[in-house]
Amino acid sequence: MRDISDALCGVSIDLPENGTGDTLSSTLLQFQILSLQGAGFDTTSRTIMFIILYLITFPDVQERAQKEIDHELGSSRNISGNDQAKLPYVMATVLEVLRKTAIVPFAIPHLTLHDAKLRGYDIDKDTVVFFNLHSVAHKESYWGCPENFRPKRLLDDSGNLLEKCSHLAFGAGRRQCPGETIAKMKIFIVIATLLQRCSFQKADGSDLDFDPTRGLVLSFKVIVKRNL
Repeated sequence: MRDISDALCGVSIDLPENGTGDTLSSTLLQFQILSLQGAGFDTTSRTIMFIILYLITFPDVQERAQKEIDHELGSSRNISGNDQAKLPYVMATVLEVLRKTAIVPFAIPHLTLHDAKLRGYDIDKDTVVFFNLHSVAHKESYWGCPENFRPKRLLDDSGNLLEKCSHLAFGAGRRQCPGETIAKMKIFIVIATLLQRCSFQKADGSDLDFDPTRGLVLSFKVIVKRNL
């Protein structure tokens, strides 16, 4: 037993292979575990790729983030999730990439349980509804020039991270992504550690493309230099 996933797999052995209605089955439980792992790994890894891409394209952002890390933590101490409050600009950079890219443009579909009315629109029962996360992240009246990459937009006048952040990359409400907290922490630790120890540059002869192909598959070459 290494973690919760192992425990759930162990429990599934005693469950019926297939269930009906609200009955939990081993097949359903294992499917949900695989879904959680797949959703957490793929989205997180692609977000990290995009952050590196933006750091290369905007070297001033990369430099400012590295200076913040050097000033607050130094170059030798291991970074933990508790350091997020000490590195507001690094965290703002992560959140701005999440907003700008919106790698999951639509939240998972929902179904109305009864007839509803939303801002004058009638929504019938059993209507499939999609939450347009990309639209929220690029609403010009709220963000002001949403196409510009600007981590400072998420900081107040004192340089602290704004508590209100309405890009909703992980959805909202009771059905929002349950992995939001751990995903943000994991991405922060990886990016902050990389910036603490490395610098990124575009490789000669390679083109950086911000337009993802279907499936959000993106490849690019970079030069990684170890910071002395």
